[in-house]
Amino acid sequence: MEYAPENEFLNQTQFAKRWGISRQYVSKLVRRGHIPKLGGLVDTVYADAFMKRNGIGVLNIPLDPVRREQYFKRVEKRRELTGG
Repeated sequence: MEYAPENEFLNQTQFAKRWGISRQYVSKLVRRGHIPKLGGLVDTVYADAFMKRNGIGVLNIPLDPVRREQYFKRVEKRRELTGG
C-alpha cells in the first residue's frame, strides 16, 4: 500500500482488514499497549512496524486446510504491504 496521509490513521476495523486479522485481535493488541492509538484511531506507522517486527501469524502454519489457506492469504497480503 502506498503512503497517503489518509492511511496514516485507520480505525481498528480498517487496520484489521489491512493485515488480514480480526478486529477483536487488534483490540486485544491495543489494550495490551502494543498498537498505539491517537484520537481513537490506530497510528499505522507504528502499528505496521510492530506487526512486521513481531511477525504476527507468520511463524505458525496451521494444519487445518481452511486455516492454512487463510494463513497463506495473510502472508501474501503482508508481502504486498511490505514490498517483499
